[in-house]
Amino acid sequence: MVRSNARSLIERLLDLGANAIANPSGLKHLVTLEELWINDNELESFSELEEELKDMTRLRTAYLEGNPLARKPNYETRALASLPNSLEQLDALPVEDVRTEIEQRILAGFSSEADNASRTELDASLDVGATED
Repeated sequence: MVRSNARSLIERLLDLGANAIANPSGLKHLVTLEELWINDNELESFSELEEELKDMTRLRTAYLEGNPLARKPNYETRALASLPNSLEQLDALPVEDVRTEIEQRILAGFSSEADNASRTELDASLDVGATED
């Protein structure tokens, strides 16, 4: 019984954290995996990650933090696009919270762009008034 429980756990959870892994190759066949901890490695490519994990329809949790790809712009957006739709947790956050954060950043960006456009229009109108004097 202990042996079958241990095998079941291995088939569901794989912790490869802090192993200097630069390429995720070899994971593709682990289709029953539910949790992948591959944090604090040397992963740089979202496309390599996607190729290896795309068929893991049971994957619920992925820890990618501490890899070079986690420092790339739009990390969370790119990670969610590269990982299976079954994902419920990215790093230490529920996927729903990650999506909310992404939406808030997008809205804040639009707000900043609108503020900048308004300021530019205001500056232009002030310059026009100044030249008419």
